Amino acid sequence: MSQGPQEILFLGQVPPPVHGQAVINALILSRPLPGYILHHIPLDASHLAGETGKFKIGKVLRTLRTVFRVLRFHFGHPQVRTLYYPPGGSRLGLLRDSFLLFLLRRFFPNLILHHHARGVDRVLDTLPSWERRFILSSLSNPLLSIAVSPDGEEECQLFSPQTVRVVWNGVQDTPFPDHARDSGPINILFLGRLSEEKGIVVFLSALGKLKERGVSFRATIVGRADNEESLGRLISLARTLQIDSAISWKGELSGKAKDEQFALADIYCNPTHYPFEACPVTGIEGFKFGKACVFSAWRGLLPLAAENEFALLFPAKDSEALASTLEQLILDAPRREELGGKARARYLELFTEEQFRRNLQGAFDSVLSPG
Repeated sequence: MSQGPQEILFLGQVPPPVHGQAVINALILSRPLPGYILHHIPLDASHLAGETGKFKIGKVLRTLRTVFRVLRFHFGHPQVRTLYYPPGGSRLGLLRDSFLLFLLRRFFPNLILHHHARGVDRVLDTLPSWERRFILSSLSNPLLSIAVSPDGEEECQLFSPQTVRVVWNGVQDTPFPDHARDSGPINILFLGRLSEEKGIVVFLSALGKLKERGVSFRATIVGRADNEESLGRLISLARTLQIDSAISWKGELSGKAKDEQFALADIYCNPTHYPFEACPVTGIEGFKFGKACVFSAWRGLLPLAAENEFALLFPAKDSEALASTLEQLILDAPRREELGGKARARYLELFTEEQFRRNLQGAFDSVLSPG
């Protein structure tokens, strides 16, 4: 008798809010993996990107609702013995994960952890001993741990997994919007959450230094601020730096509208110093559209850039160094074209949706027996 498909309970957040982990979860769920059936229950603790890692009573109630949904699923589908779970990186996120898995793992003997957050080792080092023990015991000994880049493998070992596999993030190769390059100044794109840790203040400060040097540019900023007050402070900073006339604030965009902004950009800049950055989807999107990319030398962006071969790196939080790197690219069209070509080639080699799905299936196959 032939074995049927392996069934997995997929516990993970999908947009909204729009952030890398949710985007990748949605990509996984967009169509079946051969030999597997994924039963999805949303992990919807955070409704806005700015809520991630913060305590809210509503998040506690939604977490309890998730527990009841999973238990109801288990009693209706007792044959499903594998649980897929993407743990967080912050203290509150890890405590939530530990609480959920402490309650649920007895019903799912096979646990797959997909680590989209880096820096967990540093968080654990700051915790009281009882919190550290609780987190490590609740997440320990998974059947499989998935790292999103090679430099994340070591951190996976904190939880003593039976198997570790690397699965780079990937994005769908959508058609390039047809936009002719105009004759205006070079257009620099920032895309991400408009928070200090994602680098927006460093980015604006670097643009101010370009202005002081007499370097001509335009900047397009795509993303949502945590609140109106935060957005107001950023706009006020741009005015103070006398760069407000060169900036187009687009708000949060997705789909074709976001793709159009990539198409119109000459340079894509990701200046993050987010403490849990792993393999940013926006960096991969910059590669997909063949843009000259500038990244902070920070966590998961380092293996993406591969020692400045596929993107230029600058020291994180250093607005002076970022300004110099951007100036170099603004003034050197052949270098922009060369970097853009390398970025596109790297995307096609490592980061397409099909490559991602093959790698993910290979990781599942390494510990499960698909039908």
